Amino acid sequence: MRRSEPSSPAPILPRARLALLALGVICVPALTAAAAPHDRIKPGYWEATSKVTSPLPTKKVEKICITPDKVDKYMEGPSNHIYKCTYPTKVIGGGKILLKGDCRDKKGEGGQIEGSGTYSPTTLHVNASVKTKLAGLPITIRASSDLVRIGDICPADAKR
Repeated sequence: MRRSEPSSPAPILPRARLALLALGVICVPALTAAAAPHDRIKPGYWEATSKVTSPLPTKKVEKICITPDKVDKYMEGPSNHIYKCTYPTKVIGGGKILLKGDCRDKKGEGGQIEGSGTYSPTTLHVNASVKTKLAGLPITIRASSDLVRIGDICPADAKR
């Protein structure tokens, strides 16, 4: 379908990307840099499953490498040319995560984001919601992300 068709779900896709961005690029980095060294996920090879559950369900599974020297850099994200996110509320510790903030593109479009979840050295689970507008109407995008550490060593061709 073309983006210009009123019945097309395509305009929602950038907002879905916003939710996936927040989960996949923000939550893991925030966890790794903000927590004390003994209370964080381990560097290594991870499998990440990101889902947008509403309004249009999507699912993305990918394997990523988080190297020890890049752990802190993940916190400074997102490393994305579309959205800049800030998190005035960032509580990470004791196996729990709470994030509240705002993500905007260069035009100022975006929305408020909230995320919460749990983690261990080898797992991470986050649920998030993004409140934004679509054609002037308020919409809430709900998403989740589950990450499992699958190895100490990353393959040479792993996404970094």
